[in-house]
Order: sequence, then C-alpha cells, then structure tokens
Amino acid sequence: MKKSFIFLMFLLVVTAFSPKSVFAGEPIEGVDVKLGKNPGGIVFTGITGRDGRISCKLEKGAYQLELSFNQIDEILRKRDKEYAAKPANYIIELSQSMPNQSLTTKPINRGTREISIVSKESGNFTATLIYTKVR
Repeated sequence: MKKSFIFLMFLLVVTAFSPKSVFAGEPIEGVDVKLGKNPGGIVFTGITGRDGRISCKLEKGAYQLELSFNQIDEILRKRDKEYAAKPANYIIELSQSMPNQSLTTKPINRGTREISIVSKESGNFTATLIYTKVR
C-alpha cells in the first residue's frame, strides 16, 4: 500500500512538472510581427497563423522581433471569456527556434515590445506565440 501511494505521488509530481505541461498552451492567431536586423532595418513582417507561428529565413546576425502586447491582449479578450475575466491567471510566451540552437521561450508581458534574437548562423527561424492558464 505504501509503495503504491509513493508511486502514485511520484507520477502526479512528474506529470505536473513535465515539459509538456509547462509549455503546453493555446496558439495565438492574428498577431502582427516585425523582425528587424541590427543594423539593417525590417527583414520580415507577418501575422501569426492558426498555429500561432511565424517562420522566415535569417542570415547570421542580431535582430529585434517587434510585437504588441496590447494587440495580443485584445485578441485574447475577444476569443476567450476566461482570459477576459482574469487575464492575470494566464501567461503568454514566445517560443523560438533557430538552426543549431536550443529552443528558447520568453514571457510576453505589458512591457514587452521587442525581443532580441541572435542568429549564430543562417537558416530557418520559427517563433510560436502561445498562452497558458496557470492558476
């Protein structure tokens, strides 16, 4: 009985803190995104798709990804009644991947307007915008 209880508790803890549950979230469609090179100006403009994603090719270098928290907040308030009632119960994140670099996730909040990105080599860049209920 004691071993079964310990195993059950272990399983519960592992499930609660698994990477899938930490990064699982709903995609945010329809957000305007600009990507500019430092220096060099805008190299990409687009709108996140149904999967919350944008993709483009990047050359090696430093970039700034621009987005509007206010636009994200407005989209989510129209789309999700629970979010509209208690937006503080949600986190908004941008996951990004680049060639030969590990996946990184950055929180998006009211102060977020730009996110710095460094591409160590040329290749495909993908970013996914999601929101997740945390409480």
